[in-house]
This record gives sequence, structure tokens and C-alpha cells, in this order.
Amino acid sequence: MTVAAVFRILCFRRCASLCFCAYIFFCYLIGSCLIGWGSSWSTGTKLIEFFTEEPITWRIKFALKFSSILIGCIFFGLGVIACVGKVTERPVLLKGTKVCLALFAIILLGASIFVWSFQNEFEEIIKIKISKSVLNYAEMFTSDESFLDNLQYSLRCCGYNNSSLDYSSFVSQHGRFPISCPTDEHDRRQLLPNTSPCLDVAKSVITRTVQFVSFTLGILSIYAALGILSVLLFSHHPDPWARCL
Repeated sequence: MTVAAVFRILCFRRCASLCFCAYIFFCYLIGSCLIGWGSSWSTGTKLIEFFTEEPITWRIKFALKFSSILIGCIFFGLGVIACVGKVTERPVLLKGTKVCLALFAIILLGASIFVWSFQNEFEEIIKIKISKSVLNYAEMFTSDESFLDNLQYSLRCCGYNNSSLDYSSFVSQHGRFPISCPTDEHDRRQLLPNTSPCLDVAKSVITRTVQFVSFTLGILSIYAALGILSVLLFSHHPDPWARCL
């Protein structure tokens, strides 16, 4: 074997080693960020925060937190296994890393598809909740009034599908829209221009949230799949001379 051939092998080995180190580093970084995000009490969108009274939406919020921590721990664990495999260069550890990354990539891709498919169900839950709350608002039910006020304050919306019709009974009784609706300071009977019904705004928030979660899971799936390529490049030994690095 010529000196030039040995040099090319060693250069390939060095590049593969650096790529593998970078991959391990980002596994630690991604894992730490996901664990931190999942552990934060403020995790979740404002919309999810307001639907914690509903059992199914409370489970969704909990699932987001728990999934974030779980995925972060898995990434962190894979980083540890890959790091030990790199240092010891044991084929068993490197092969185990490849298998784990492959399974993890498939699971993340499946989760991304599942989240995307759940969008319609979540919209239906919110549709029913907002409709019920607006209907009961005029009856002064405390829980529905509190829920709707928080939602309208946060999303700067008013009513369910048609603000004027939805609160016609309330306006006739009190001479104004609910304080949580964006109204004119001098005339509480007049909504601010471009005030949208809460159903439209909520659907928009749901769409953005679902797209963000699904897209993030898809990106993490691709990153896990790239790890398989990184391990394959590192574990390839075309010549014993490469082990001297």
C-alpha cells in the first residue's frame, strides 16, 4: 500500500471521527434542550393552558411535556452510548447504536404522522368547548365565564362564530360586550376593528401548533437517521492502519 493511499485512509478516518464527535455533541445538546423544555412549567401553548379543565386536553398537555422529556433522555442516552462506542471502538456498541437510532427514527416519524392526523379531533374538542362556553356565558356560569375571559384576553378575540350574534343577549342585558372582548374604550358596545371570532383564531393557533410539533418530530427523525450514516462512516475500517488514530 502506498503512502498516499495510507494518507487518504487516515484523512477519511479523521473526518469520520470529527463528524461522529459533532453528532454526539448535538445529541447531548438536543437532549438537554428537550428535557429543559419539557421540565418547564410554562410548557405548551396558551391555548392548551386554557383547556386544562377538559380531561382529554389536560392529557395532551401532559403528553407534550412527558414526550419532550422522554425524547430528550433518549437522545442523551444515545449520545452516551455513541460516545462510549467511539472511545472503545467496540463493534457491539456501535452496532447497538445503529439499531437504536433506526428504531428511534421510525418511532419519531410515526409520532409526526400521528400528531398531524390528530389535528381535526383537537379542533372539534375546542369547537365544542368554545360553543358551550359562549352559550353559558350569558347565564353567568362561573367556570365557563372564566375560561372564555382568559381565552378572549389572550387571543384578542370575541365570541364563537359571530361576536354580535353570540353576545346579543349579554349586550342587551348589560349594555356592553364582555370586558375581555377587545372593545372601544369609549363605547363598550363597539368591538375594535378586525376583531375575529375565537373559533377562527383558535383553529389558526391549533394549525400552527400541530404543524410545529409535527415538523419538529420529523426533523428529529431525520437527525436520528443521519446518525446511522455517521456511525457507519466511523465504524468502517478499510485498513488496520486506520486504528492508529
